[in-house]
Amino acid sequence: MTQVFSKLSAALLLFSCFLLAGADAAALAAEEKHGREATLHYHFRPIVTLRTSLVGASAEDRVRRSLLRIESLTPSQMAQPIERTPFTVDGKFYRRR
Repeated sequence: MTQVFSKLSAALLLFSCFLLAGADAAALAAEEKHGREATLHYHFRPIVTLRTSLVGASAEDRVRRSLLRIESLTPSQMAQPIERTPFTVDGKFYRRR
């Protein structure tokens, strides 16, 4: 059970990193307000629902790419702890609680 939790934690970390990696603050602004939403599932559990495109990628594409990245992790990478990283978008500071 602990190993499954560790894998889920690592998956959440990777997904968070994927959303922020390589994008500057201006690129993080959503390009469209309304679109088709898509939910990332990992081990039959919903992890996150994406409701907009980001940097030209639809919610469906982002979910598909995220899942490929998660599935490419080694067991040791999946066991890593989740780290919270604050970030800024258009001058507004975000910090997860």
